[in-house]
Amino acid sequence: MRHLRKSLDHPQRRTFRPNRLFLERDQLRKDIATVEAAAQLQVKSETGDISKFLIDYCKLKPYKHTLEIAKIYQEHQFIALRLPRQTGKSTTTGALILQDAWEHPELYIEFIGPSWRQTKLNLAE
Repeated sequence: MRHLRKSLDHPQRRTFRPNRLFLERDQLRKDIATVEAAAQLQVKSETGDISKFLIDYCKLKPYKHTLEIAKIYQEHQFIALRLPRQTGKSTTTGALILQDAWEHPELYIEFIGPSWRQTKLNLAE
């Protein structure tokens, strides 16, 4: 008991070894590079597959009209959607734009909406 109390009162001093620190830092950098490479490989394997992107990353269930919108979006530069309320028009187009940004990081994306309030709501989704 006496020995235990002494070790709690006076913790053992640790020696600073800078060469170990640099080795650990280099190992962490290698680990980060490995994780980033694996993430890039996964992105490249899923490039162009909108249904997989919606399920895996956006956590959305792709309905028939959602996949149809995605097909039209890939084929044409401009689209106009005429669908009833609450069918996921804004969510679908936001997911398509997110997929473009995900697959092409050099893109500049701009959101335009009828009012600032509605545009903020679309960005929040």
